[in-house]
Amino acid sequence: MTPAQITRIQTKIIKLRKVLAAERARFGGYDDSAGRRYTILNLYVSVADYKGAAVYLRWFFKNFPDDSGFPFFWVEACMTYFYTNKLDQARSMAFNAFISNPYTWEVFFTGTADKIEGTDPSSNWEGLELALQLPYRANQEQYVDFGSWLQDCLAEPKMQELIQAYFDLNLKLSTTPVGPLRTSLVEMLYGLKI
Repeated sequence: MTPAQITRIQTKIIKLRKVLAAERARFGGYDDSAGRRYTILNLYVSVADYKGAAVYLRWFFKNFPDDSGFPFFWVEACMTYFYTNKLDQARSMAFNAFISNPYTWEVFFTGTADKIEGTDPSSNWEGLELALQLPYRANQEQYVDFGSWLQDCLAEPKMQELIQAYFDLNLKLSTTPVGPLRTSLVEMLYGLKI
């Protein structure tokens, strides 16, 4: 990336942050249906400004504490925390990326993924088609060290337990009718944290 391209991206980050600040000042909150809050992190990562991205994430989680995010956002947050040596947060973001789309990391490592039998995505965010659009790959030069760490992270026993629990709960949900048991399973699924 040329210095001029980096400057354009940095300028775009500033503009988007100003738009969000103006929205907050005008309305007392955020109505970011355009997804600017996600675009900003993507732009920081695209210029490898992980320190700026970490500062942005601190602001993001303070202002959007219950935001469900989306798979690529969690991948970028995971990268940010890895490259700023905040490995506990990176681990958490790796799991968030997985539960938001279970194909994400397989696509990151191999460029492709096989459909998981027995589970149907409950939203477009969880589908294989979206995961295949992930722009990051473990074999890209700038992500080799991240990929190596991530492979070890995903193989950790605690992570493997959580991944298995995710699949078990999804399998149970696929056959459980609406009612108190299903509600309990959904709460357990969304309560999984590393």
